[in-house]
Amino acid sequence: MQPYQMIFPDAAEPIMTLVLDRRLGRVPKGTYRFVECYCTHPGCDCRKVSIFVLDGKARKKALISFGFDSDEPLAGPMLDLNMTPAPYAEELLEMFVEMVNTEHSWLRAMYRRYKAVWKKFTGVPYAGKPFPRPGMVMREPVYPGARAETAVEGGGNPLWTHSVGEGIPPASITATLPGIRGIFEEYLRSDPRRNVRNSALQDRLRRYLLEDTGVEEEFAKLLAEQGAQLPSDQAAIDAAMILLEDTLELLRCEIERDRPQARQALDQLQHALARHVFREGADPYFCAAVSHAVLHSRIEVLPVLLEANTNRMVRLAEVSGVLESSEDEAMEGISRSIAALGLSSPFEGIEILLQIFALGQPEMQINITAKLLGSESALIRDIAALMLFHPRHEVRLGVSRMLAEGEGEKITGETLRRLIVSRNWLPVGIRKNVDVAIANARRARVECARLPMHPDLSVYASTIDGSGAQSFQVITPNGRGFLSSALLLKQGVGVADAFVLHLKNRRELKEFLGEIKRQAFFVETPREYLDHRVCQALSDGARQGSTSSFWLVHIAELLGCDQWRAVGFNARRDLEGLGAEIGNASAKGGITTGADALADSANWPALPFAHSWFEDDAALEREIAASQKKKAQLDPSAAVARILDGILEKKRGVWLERLTLAAGWLKASKNPPLPWSSMYHVACAVADETMPLSRIPLFIAIAERSFAAYLGRRQVC
Repeated sequence: MQPYQMIFPDAAEPIMTLVLDRRLGRVPKGTYRFVECYCTHPGCDCRKVSIFVLDGKARKKALISFGFDSDEPLAGPMLDLNMTPAPYAEELLEMFVEMVNTEHSWLRAMYRRYKAVWKKFTGVPYAGKPFPRPGMVMREPVYPGARAETAVEGGGNPLWTHSVGEGIPPASITATLPGIRGIFEEYLRSDPRRNVRNSALQDRLRRYLLEDTGVEEEFAKLLAEQGAQLPSDQAAIDAAMILLEDTLELLRCEIERDRPQARQALDQLQHALARHVFREGADPYFCAAVSHAVLHSRIEVLPVLLEANTNRMVRLAEVSGVLESSEDEAMEGISRSIAALGLSSPFEGIEILLQIFALGQPEMQINITAKLLGSESALIRDIAALMLFHPRHEVRLGVSRMLAEGEGEKITGETLRRLIVSRNWLPVGIRKNVDVAIANARRARVECARLPMHPDLSVYASTIDGSGAQSFQVITPNGRGFLSSALLLKQGVGVADAFVLHLKNRRELKEFLGEIKRQAFFVETPREYLDHRVCQALSDGARQGSTSSFWLVHIAELLGCDQWRAVGFNARRDLEGLGAEIGNASAKGGITTGADALADSANWPALPFAHSWFEDDAALEREIAASQKKKAQLDPSAAVARILDGILEKKRGVWLERLTLAAGWLKASKNPPLPWSSMYHVACAVADETMPLSRIPLFIAIAERSFAAYLGRRQVC
């Protein structure tokens, strides 16, 4: 850590100064200067600043540690006790917090100086996530007692380290969590029932999963311990399950980025889960929840885990006496169990059914579904029909055959409506069977149930991120509260995820909307934009042969949507359509020229909507390594050139689609961060294959951010 004025001796940067014309509390009258010190380790992205408070005679009165991200551990603001503070240091801390909360220009200046230090010591512009908007989060001082309680466990061993250099203030405090159990405690403290994940916590989890060995065994044992606590500590169970979901998702994404260590970690984790979680005597409800998380993570499930789950189900059947019962008696038992739950919706029932059977043998699941489709209970038949949206293709196909071969009068009006609404989402083979089932129901004179009226709704859409993913949150009234229908669309994948969140009241709704706007860049859009994007995503899914989950069916019903069908996306065709509107929009103002847009695009990655626009996979690492050749030090300019030619040019078509989608998002936005015509002009430049990406400022910036992300992955503060 060094004072900013030592790092940039020629910079004419002012130092925040507080002048007291009288004694204030215990703080004497006088002048107090707040000298900012920044970390100078290349590639370190601690996002913190240490601030010396000096009196009028340049004597140190306090040292304040201030992390820019309030949800990070030990973010403070707090007194750093590596320096003996003045008796009134706590009052100085309170004054600092007051100024940070009110003097927004000072906080913005700290962000700017942090970025300048980063660029000086890495050679590339800062590529980290956007800093919290000044005024959005009101900071509170953290006092030494609270800090000690947060930072020390058990026998009082400190969980942080620091280093002090001669003439340099102490380094910013860095949390050193004790393995996966420490991360679990952080998940538990961050309130696992919140509707939005803590991205900073996920970043630490990613580093731990890929850089530490033996984590898989430790993690499985931790899960098994939490499962043994049911039902006494539901908060711990919730935290453990969210940690598992995040772990599976992070490993799956790293595998997509071609990182072999992620594949190895995922395989070892599945073996460890088979040994420790699905062991004899384990709680069946917890095992079902783990099975459900594994299934919905879209990972490739190993035979060892499938076998362990099957053995668990056999043991459960032996204990319950199902194996000694006839087939009819067994089905009656399942039906009674479902009826006893008092379900209000078949979507609740299919969630439970999947938790129980989802990792079982496909033949077994198909046979059970066939029996349930013949039940006397309309609710049970509706639940069974939703197995058509099972995560595994062989089960989906088998269930579609059962529906086609069954009696038409057994199909309820609600299931008939769901089949009609969703038939266009399904791959050809399954769709043919569904069409036969629809025809059979109509011949049996089953009346199709009506969709509910279109509710009042508000649509919030995120930006298209660097992986081509876009999220939607659709808010609808629900009694005194609200529902948020969540959709995750991914370029080349389709509808990657869907679920429904319950918000109890307007206060929860306000907190939720604030959180999603802070964690990701969401803007309000018309309903028509949601419909348009869902149809494009359904087309992507159909090309991949995948089927959306039953939650998409539920959301379609909640929103009164019966017209969602696969509509292919073609970037060049969409650009032509946007180009036809440029003339009309120009007359209304707000349209930039192509040259202005290209020049301005160099700054876009620094804006929140584009902060994730960079490459980060194994191919990037290989290109950067190739740029180094036999040199001892990396050459940033050579690395950026290799990224442009070896990575981005090969993904030109992908980025053309991404920018075209971004132009449509800006056009639909009620309050866009920049004119949609700017994105259109840059997309047109990318569509012109005679123009090298090295001549487009946006892609130079993306290459620089990609190199910075590589440095950040190699260096941990």
